[in-house]
Amino acid sequence: MHLSRDHWIYKIYPTSPVTPDLVRDFVNFAEKSPEQFSISVGKFRNNIERAMGLTDGGELHPLSPEHLDSRSQDLEDRFFDAGKIYGANVGAWKATTSPLLQGARGFIMPIWASIDIDTEDDWMLAELLFTQLRNSYRSLVKPD
Repeated sequence: MHLSRDHWIYKIYPTSPVTPDLVRDFVNFAEKSPEQFSISVGKFRNNIERAMGLTDGGELHPLSPEHLDSRSQDLEDRFFDAGKIYGANVGAWKATTSPLLQGARGFIMPIWASIDIDTEDDWMLAELLFTQLRNSYRSLVKPD
């Protein structure tokens, strides 16, 4: 099968907790700007400008000391590649080596869909969210 530059390719990681509605919303978002990649992103829940490092001896050191006295609501929101869904037309896929470096558009995922499971704590949080979402869905579908 030959794909023209106008065909679309979507990459969804099989371990991603996404719903059909979320995928549909992503596709609608992506296809509004066919000349650009669209990438699912998560929003950092805490301001990265207030991040600190921790030495082997347990001492904290601010990574951005100039923001120590900043109020969190005065700092910009920051986002990360959620690693869930990517989309672009064939031409954009062929023209790039890294969409993150070439002006990709960010589709903001909800917190429950942007958890990166690397630790047992991450797994526990994902299970808690999944259980809550499942229970909420059941109460919508089958009210008491």
